[in-house]
Amino acid sequence: MKNEFAKDYATALFELSIEENKVETIFEELNVVSTLMLDEPQFMKMLSHPELHKNEKKDIFKKVFKQVDQIVLYFLYVLVDNNRIEHIQSIQEMFIKLYNEYNKVIEVKAQSTLPLNEEQKNKLEEKLKIKYRHKIKIENVIDKSIIGGLRLSIDNEIIDFSLKSQFSNLKSHVLKQT
Repeated sequence: MKNEFAKDYATALFELSIEENKVETIFEELNVVSTLMLDEPQFMKMLSHPELHKNEKKDIFKKVFKQVDQIVLYFLYVLVDNNRIEHIQSIQEMFIKLYNEYNKVIEVKAQSTLPLNEEQKNKLEEKLKIKYRHKIKIENVIDKSIIGGLRLSIDNEIIDFSLKSQFSNLKSHVLKQT
């Protein structure tokens, strides 16, 4: 249920950003606003307080986020009016998915034991771009548990070239043979 209304809000905002030809602006500003709100738990706690009237919450947004595009500011007002402001992170995540689909970008989580250098990232990006025919955005995550190699998470697909996986496959194969 939570994801369903987050998707509805994100879709409405995204469609409006397309209509107004402000996709990049709204994307960047929503990320900034959401990050600022989530990085300040006291701010979110204050905004969720039942004794703080909705108009007071809107005034706070107007003062704190006076530099943001009016679409983002009014979107925050809608969230306040509908008591959804505490779900800003879920809405932002759905907006990012819509943004990536619109721009044909696939986010890839590349797990490795050591950070990938720029050359490695670029080679991986080029190979994946050819395979998936989309722009690729790589997030390198350090994970010592894979022992070595690389493990890629692409949407719901896992491509596992880790040593941990290969050792596990070898173990299974040896056990089957004995």
